[in-house]
Amino acid sequence: MFKQWKAFSLQIEARLNQKNDTNTAGCETGFSAQNQIENALRNKLKAERLDVLMIIDIEGPPSKDIDFSTTLDVWARTNRRISTCTSTSN
Repeated sequence: MFKQWKAFSLQIEARLNQKNDTNTAGCETGFSAQNQIENALRNKLKAERLDVLMIIDIEGPPSKDIDFSTTLDVWARTNRRISTCTSTSN
């Protein structure tokens, strides 16, 4: 009985392996983007910032297609002040 179950189990595993083609291209693309963004000169990025920059690098348009003058104008008009929370203790 055990041999029959083992043979059946191996058949199922073989079928699943045929249908589950593994592809590491997405993972390799992510590591490549991370290595380009986070290097020796820029190694203290927070996870949230690194995540956003990686998404832009992977999914965004090539930098030659970006109109940086418009981007700079929008950035210049935004309020970039860090809000601070002060507490008063009596």
